[in-house]
Amino acid sequence: MFLSFVSDFFRMMTYLSIGGASFVTVPYQTVW
Repeated sequence: MFLSFVSDFFRMMTYLSIGGASFVTVPYQTVW
């Protein structure tokens, strides 16, 4: 169960580092 949580965490971090950065920064640019 803990290993599954760690794998999901690393998958989320990989997603954020690869494609999630632009996906996150776009709404912030529209807000600011």
